[in-house]
Amino acid sequence: MPPEDTAAFARRIRTLRTPDAEEPHGTESGDGDGVAAVERAAAGKRVLLAVVNGDAAPEKVSGTVYRLLPGPVDGCGLDRVAAGDLVAALG
Repeated sequence: MPPEDTAAFARRIRTLRTPDAEEPHGTESGDGDGVAAVERAAAGKRVLLAVVNGDAAPEKVSGTVYRLLPGPVDGCGLDRVAAGDLVAALG
């Protein structure tokens, strides 16, 4: 398989659905409420939650959250990490 050039990569990425339009695997509700889907998928579990908006606040959850914008997720019991912390933990 030949290497992908920059233009081909950009075309491929541009045609993908946006993550905000998708719900976590196994949580399809058909109601279009991504926040509720994240809350259902994470409730009662240990998670690594990486989100743009901090709108979701799963109940009885533990683990780590990386988010760009603050919101209810900041008070739900998850340990917040910054981008550098996330990269270090995954590296």
